[in-house]
Amino acid sequence: MRARIRPFYFLIATGGGYAEGEHYLQEITTGDDTYAIVTTQTPTYIYRCDNGIETVQESRYFVSRNAFLELYMDEVIPYPNACYKQRSVVHLAPGAVLILTDGLTGGWSPDGKSFAARCIDQGIRVFREERLIYQDHLYLDMTAEKMQEMGFFGRGNTNYNVVTVLDESVDQQMVERIRKTLSDLHYSGTWGVSLLPEGGFTFRVLSEDGPKNYSLMAALIRTFRETEKGLPPLRSSKAERSRMRPYNSIECAGNRADTRLFVQDSKI
Repeated sequence: MRARIRPFYFLIATGGGYAEGEHYLQEITTGDDTYAIVTTQTPTYIYRCDNGIETVQESRYFVSRNAFLELYMDEVIPYPNACYKQRSVVHLAPGAVLILTDGLTGGWSPDGKSFAARCIDQGIRVFREERLIYQDHLYLDMTAEKMQEMGFFGRGNTNYNVVTVLDESVDQQMVERIRKTLSDLHYSGTWGVSLLPEGGFTFRVLSEDGPKNYSLMAALIRTFRETEKGLPPLRSSKAERSRMRPYNSIECAGNRADTRLFVQDSKI
């Protein structure tokens, strides 16, 4: 697969983080036979929700026929008493490929305590040609559950990351090759690669250290992109801002902000 140009798009929130009661809508649409890389500037910081009003991030991704979209979203970092709901919906046309990252940390607090937020509610649904092919939901009530117990994050683990790859060419043999590549790295955290029932796989990693997770995620993404798809190495330094060519419109009214990005060129 060869691309004439490979633009990088950066989604930038000038407020530094999400405040209580804010509702963000993010929409990304590709044209047919296009290729793009989208990333965030920083992790998503969720500030205190002392009045019990949740902060909401809604994302809609439309990947058109034979388009290839890479969405590298940084993890969520909740502050004490934060209450956050995240909903992502993906629509895939025939031949569409998507790489999507996401994650969650134990958060930030002035006393260094992890998991001081109130609740985290993250969900994703994926449709291919309007058929639901994948659904995942993570709900953490940090006021009622002890996050460091077994069955949750476990002792010392504060960093959880997910890579979702949606591609009709994915099969069990590809997943086995990726598992072997990652196993050879002798990573000390907990991780797994699961084949989806239809056209894709998910990778999950849990550890006490974010950079350790990133290194394993990078190895997985590199293996999929370069070995399995024949793409050139991804040079994703966020300092390369001269490569940005966004088609962006942002509308703000009250405590709601809508961002829509349309990938119009960069044919594969």
